[in-house]
Amino acid sequence: MSEDTEAPRGHFWVCLACGKYSRNRHVGTHSRGWDVSCAINANLIPEDHLVFSEDKSRVTAVSGQE
Repeated sequence: MSEDTEAPRGHFWVCLACGKYSRNRHVGTHSRGWDVSCAINANLIPEDHLVFSEDKSRVTAVSGQE
């Protein structure tokens, strides 16, 4: 695995296709069902820019992006 596997403090990997998120790009640590497709479609985003679903299972929006 490459150096960019673990998200730095205050960031999450977010799958831009489905909204699942994880601290580790290759292992789903927060959203159930994180898979290879999520890892491929993931971007590293600061946690304070994320809007979560009510049950915290997915990211529903990204705000504050420059």
